[in-house]
Amino acid sequence: MTAMRAPATSLRRDAALVGLLTLAVFSPTLGNDWVEWDDLLNFGENPHYRGLGWPQLVWMFTVAWGGHWTPISWLTLSLDYVLWGMNPVGYHLTSLLWHAANAALVLVVATRLLRRAWPEAGAGTLRLGAATAALFFALHPLRVESVAWITERRDLVSGFFYLLTVLGWLAALERVGDARRRRQWAALGAYALALLSKSIVISLPLVLLVLDVYPLRRLTAGNWRTPDGRRVLLEKVPYLVMALIVTVLSVVSFRSRVSTFDDYPLTARIGMVAYSLVFYVWKTLVPADLSPIYELPWRVSLLDAAFLVSTLVAVVAAVALVVARRWWPAGLAVAVVYGLALSPVSGVVHAGPQLVADRYSYLATLGLALLLGGALMAVVTRSAAGELRPGLDRLVIGAVGVWMLVLAALTIVQVGVWHDDRTLWEHALAIDPDCGHCHKAFARYQATSGEAEKRFRRMLDANAHDIDARMRLGAVLVQQRRYAEAERELRTVLREAPDTPDALAFLGVALFESERPAEAVPILQRAVLLAPAAPLAHFAIARSLQMLGRDGEVGPHIVALERFEPRLAERVKRRW
Repeated sequence: MTAMRAPATSLRRDAALVGLLTLAVFSPTLGNDWVEWDDLLNFGENPHYRGLGWPQLVWMFTVAWGGHWTPISWLTLSLDYVLWGMNPVGYHLTSLLWHAANAALVLVVATRLLRRAWPEAGAGTLRLGAATAALFFALHPLRVESVAWITERRDLVSGFFYLLTVLGWLAALERVGDARRRRQWAALGAYALALLSKSIVISLPLVLLVLDVYPLRRLTAGNWRTPDGRRVLLEKVPYLVMALIVTVLSVVSFRSRVSTFDDYPLTARIGMVAYSLVFYVWKTLVPADLSPIYELPWRVSLLDAAFLVSTLVAVVAAVALVVARRWWPAGLAVAVVYGLALSPVSGVVHAGPQLVADRYSYLATLGLALLLGGALMAVVTRSAAGELRPGLDRLVIGAVGVWMLVLAALTIVQVGVWHDDRTLWEHALAIDPDCGHCHKAFARYQATSGEAEKRFRRMLDANAHDIDARMRLGAVLVQQRRYAEAERELRTVLREAPDTPDALAFLGVALFESERPAEAVPILQRAVLLAPAAPLAHFAIARSLQMLGRDGEVGPHIVALERFEPRLAERVKRRW
C-alpha cells in the first residue's frame, strides 16, 4: 500500500510545485491594467455580464458576443465582477490561477502519456520528463497573451477542461466496469464544458484518436476493423457529436466576420495555413518579437517569400515525419495533433485582422512540450544504459534548465508588455512600424490620455491654418466625448475644405452623440458618398437612422460594416 501511495504523493507534490512556479513567474500580471484591445468592448461597454442573476445567465447562454459563444468563460468573468467590480487585479488573479491549474494538469497528463511512450523509463526519469514538459508549456512567453489579456480568459478555461477531458479519458482506459463508465461520463462532461468555454477545442475527438494510435497503441493498421478497433472508434462518437454541434453554432455566429474566397482564394489559404504551421514552431523555439497582433496582409500570394518558404518547410517536414514514422512515431503523432489543434484558426476559415496570434498556441503546442520531456527521458535512459558518453545526460539536463530560466525571464518581460495600452502598442509598433491596426489602437490611447490633444494644439499654435491638425484635434475631442468643442473644430475644417470625409464623419458622430440625429444624417450621407469604405460614417449614419426610427434604411450600412468593420456591425445589430 505504501509503495502504491508514494508515486501518487510525489505526483501531487510535483503538480503543486509546477503550479507554484507558474504563479511566481506570472505574478507581475497582477499589476497590469485593462488594455484597449477588446477589453473595453467586452467589459467596459458591456453591462450584460455584470452579475450572476437570471438576466446575466440568459445572456451568457444565448448571445455569441463578438461572434464567440463562450458561456462558461463568461460565467467566470461574471464571478470576477461580483467579487471585484471593475478592478483589473481580481480578473488577473483569476486568470493566473486558471493557468497555474492548467500547468499542474499538464504535468499529470504528461506523466500518463510519457509513461506509455517510455515504459522502460524509471520513476525518477518519468518525473523529470513530465516536469520538463509542464514547465516548458507553463512558463513559455507564448502563454503570456492568454494569461495577461483579460479578454482571453476563454483560452485558460477551455484549456483547463480540455486537459481534464484527456485526463478523465486516460483514467477511464485504466479501469473496468462501473469505475470506467463513471470516468467516461466525467470526461464527456468535461469536454462539454470545454466546448462551452471556447470552440477552439472542437478537434479534441480526433486528437484522442491520434493518441489511440500513439502512444496508447490501441489502434493499428491491422485492428481498426476488428470488434476491439470498432469499439475504440465508437467511443469517440459522443465527443464528435458535441464537437459538430458547436462547430455549426460557431459557423453561424461568425458567418458575418469570415473572409470570403474572393478576399483570400484557395492558393492564399494554403499559404496562410503553411505560415501558421511554421510560425508557432518557430516562435516556440525562438520566442522573440512577440506581438499582440501579426497583421494579415490585404493581399496574400503563395509566391510571396514568407508564404512560399513556409509552404516548402511544411511540406518537407510532413514528408520527413511520414518517412520516419516507424522509428520515431512520436514525431508524426505530435505533428498531426498540432495540425488538428490549429485547424480552426490556421486560415482555412479566417476571421479578424490577424494572420496568426500567440494565443492560438496555448493548446496547439502541448505536443511540443511533451516532445521535449520525452527527449530528455530518452537521453537519461540511454545514458543509464551506457549508450551515451558519460556525463552527457547531466550536460543536457543543465542546458534544458538554463533554457527554462531564460524562458521564464522572457515571460516576465512579456508580461510587462501587457501592462497598459501605451506599453502594449508602443511595443507592437516597434516590432511592425507599418501595422495599421496598431497605429489605430495607439491613436485611441493617445486620444483618451490627452497626449494627442496637446500635440495637435501645439501644431495649431504654430500654424492656425493646418487643416489636418485641426481635423485630428476634432477627432480626438469626439473620442473624449467633448462634442461641443469637437463640433467647433470640425466645422472650421469644413468651411475651408468642405469635402473632407473624415471631418464629415466625426462631425456626424458628434451630432448624433449630442442627440441631434436629424442634423447628422445629411452630413453623414455626404461622408459615405465621398468615402464608401469608411466604417465610422456607416456606423454613425446607421445609429442616427435608428434614433430617428428609420430602421428600414439601416440595412445597407450594416452590410457595409460587416465587410469593413464587423465589430461595429454587431453594435448596430444589437440596437436594431
